[in-house]
Amino acid sequence: QGFDYTETEKKLSSLMQGEGDWTATAKQLGVRYIFWGREEIMNYSGSRQPWTKSMNTATSGSWGAIYDLESPRQTNADR
Repeated sequence: QGFDYTETEKKLSSLMQGEGDWTATAKQLGVRYIFWGREEIMNYSGSRQPWTKSMNTATSGSWGAIYDLESPRQTNADR
């Protein structure tokens, strides 16, 4: 009641779709982890999910996965 969350909702949607500089959007929102499960698949079906390629999975199971945005995946060049 009386809370204007329109801008935050737009940023969250952009983040979950993997649009633009999604890492900067995550920082603006104070997000460390992204949960990706059944509801996210349904609500963000067009998402590019860039975190699946660039961040480590904190944990996963039949319920979905949690990605740690402060734990980038190491590439062979990093080693």
